[in-house]
Amino acid sequence: MAASIRAAGLPDLPALAALRRDFCAGEAHPMDPAATNQVLARLLEHPEWGGALLAEEGGRAAGYAVWTLGYSLEFGGRDALLDELYVVPEAREQGLGAALLEAAAATAAGAGAGHLHLEAMHGDAKADYYQRLGFTPRPSAYMTRPMRG
Repeated sequence: MAASIRAAGLPDLPALAALRRDFCAGEAHPMDPAATNQVLARLLEHPEWGGALLAEEGGRAAGYAVWTLGYSLEFGGRDALLDELYVVPEAREQGLGAALLEAAAATAAGAGAGHLHLEAMHGDAKADYYQRLGFTPRPSAYMTRPMRG
């Protein structure tokens, strides 16, 4: 059975949070369930910030993608970040990740983004996968500084 991909809404918050819990566990990222619910709900309530897509297969959540909008002088204006992409293990190797990525890119482009960025570790197999999907590594390092204390 083929998976379907659709824009996620507030009623999808439990499914998205469960998928994110699995994503974070697999990537060894810390996750605060209450904070995840709050941040996801805020994103879903503000489509001008970006959005989330939910992939379903056989009536069950099979993956998700979250993208956000930004603005870049270097990239000519509105751009987007593919913040998270996850497919449940049993649905991998079937093209669902690529389909979620393309759906996120199309949705972000529809919101005016001219470029889609993502973060991948150098030398990671995922980086090679993203290159096959048309992403180009950049020589700069992605750096972060917290803005709240």
